[in-house]
Amino acid sequence: MNKTLLTLVVISFTSFSFSQQIEKLDYCNCIDKIENNSPTYDGKYERICNEKTNTIGAFKNDFPDGEWISYNYKGGLISKINYSEGKLNGLLELYFMNGKVKFTGNFINGKKNGVWKYYNEKGIPVIDGEYEMDKPINIWTVKDKKGKKIVTQYNYANSEYILNEVEEKLKGSTLLGGVFLSYDLFIENAEVPIDFWDTYADLKYLAKYRIEENSSSTFILNEENEKSSKTTLKFSTTVQTNPESKLHKIEHNKLSKKLLYYTILEALSVLPPWIYKGEKEATIYIPYKVNVR
Repeated sequence: MNKTLLTLVVISFTSFSFSQQIEKLDYCNCIDKIENNSPTYDGKYERICNEKTNTIGAFKNDFPDGEWISYNYKGGLISKINYSEGKLNGLLELYFMNGKVKFTGNFINGKKNGVWKYYNEKGIPVIDGEYEMDKPINIWTVKDKKGKKIVTQYNYANSEYILNEVEEKLKGSTLLGGVFLSYDLFIENAEVPIDFWDTYADLKYLAKYRIEENSSSTFILNEENEKSSKTTLKFSTTVQTNPESKLHKIEHNKLSKKLLYYTILEALSVLPPWIYKGEKEATIYIPYKVNVR
């Protein structure tokens, strides 16, 4: 009886082990583990790089689902992000290399909701405001990088600036705090994943925004072959990581590209809100180049 039970346990454990798909990314010393990768990505996912956990999450029907946690090469937190089948749902937290919180905000089924705060590396708030199901409400405040001086303050209740010392680069609807602030935040948060770091990548994305009269906004992010002729902004991401002798010419797989897509989506999702100025459509062109001039 005991022998039979032991046999069943061994069979059960073996079956579970074989259900986990493992792919080695030797060029970056990483291993991807996922429960199922065909016909769709499903189940728990983990990336281990240099024998340290880099990312933990899960997929459901090919979409990120549940809590995703990312770590830097030292083992410190980069982000905690919650999804529900591809939609941001729950708390989203980003961290600096020194361990301090960079950003905290909440989503409900893809819609921004509640108090949002952005911090500098010393833990001082530099941007804060509130959403109500995608609609920015009440007063939003933007301070300088030291968090001491207010440079922009906008009251979404009556659609008026209280204070604005930032030059607006857009003629129509614009981003709170100015284009340069949003661009800097995007570049900071759309960091190059470890599996792209010492490789070549030349990808193009378009984020098409819909901005309503109450300044609520939504966007659709797509990978594109060519730049659209009707773009409002260009958020260029160009990174040179190492001399050519240390770079790897590889074809990035489907999973790597999927995870990069969501990295860019997350970075766009936590930009400051738009201010409606009569223009309901805006497009951000994102050329994503790694070691490509």
